Amino acid sequence: MPNSDTFSALRREAALETAKLEIPALTAFAELLFAGALDEDIVAFSAAQFARICAEAFDEFRTRKPGKPKIAIRNYDPPLGPLTVISVFNDDMPFLVDSTLALLNEFGAEIKLVLHPILQVKRSPAGELVSVHGRNESLSGLSRESCMHIHVARLDDQSCDRLRSGLEEALTDVKAAVLDWRAMQSRLKDAISSYRNSPPPVPVDDLTESVSFLQWLLDNHFTFLGMREYAFSGDLQQGSFEPVADSGLGTLRKPEIEVLNRGSSKASISPEI
Repeated sequence: MPNSDTFSALRREAALETAKLEIPALTAFAELLFAGALDEDIVAFSAAQFARICAEAFDEFRTRKPGKPKIAIRNYDPPLGPLTVISVFNDDMPFLVDSTLALLNEFGAEIKLVLHPILQVKRSPAGELVSVHGRNESLSGLSRESCMHIHVARLDDQSCDRLRSGLEEALTDVKAAVLDWRAMQSRLKDAISSYRNSPPPVPVDDLTESVSFLQWLLDNHFTFLGMREYAFSGDLQQGSFEPVADSGLGTLRKPEIEVLNRGSSKASISPEI
């Protein structure tokens, strides 16, 4: 096992290799990207390999329009690989890492390294990088960007294509959930107010319990990813729920996403539902 002096030397050599490429802001990007990496992660690469990975990730990072994620998936062969490197650059928001790792687990990908620095970035109106800084630097005109850098055991080209499509869909859902978070909270507040001010004809104990539960959800005990209104018609034997048009928020903006289902089939409306 290399000692700490060896690790320090490796980091210095890697920094010198990136500096040799003479690409503006690359050295700063490389330092921020691998700042949270364990030394064992660094020792897996030579200084030249480290510089190559950073330079190719940076090449994708340096142009990105705010509001749109950018996904880069590269395969590496020996001596650097076999390895697949996934870089995802996005506006900083919740759920990004969890959603990405959940998708990789669904793919059965063997995850070898996960880095997620939050960078402060200045870009031109066209999305060209002007400068990049650490998350704690206090400068005006900077925006926070998420930088996910993930190494997995090598995927074939078809799997890379499917993964890219999956990531694009997942990031779209994350953005929808984050943008509609306050709207979902507001709709729940309206429901609570409606039940209190115009109570439906149900037993008082049931109504009190229901309102208390909704208030508990609202008090930061639940993560709202999607919300949709349904209209109920019929009775316990023949009742049905139908979605209210244009009522979807968050991930349930998509009308094709079913809520009341079991597997690929719609669930029957039971008395409990």
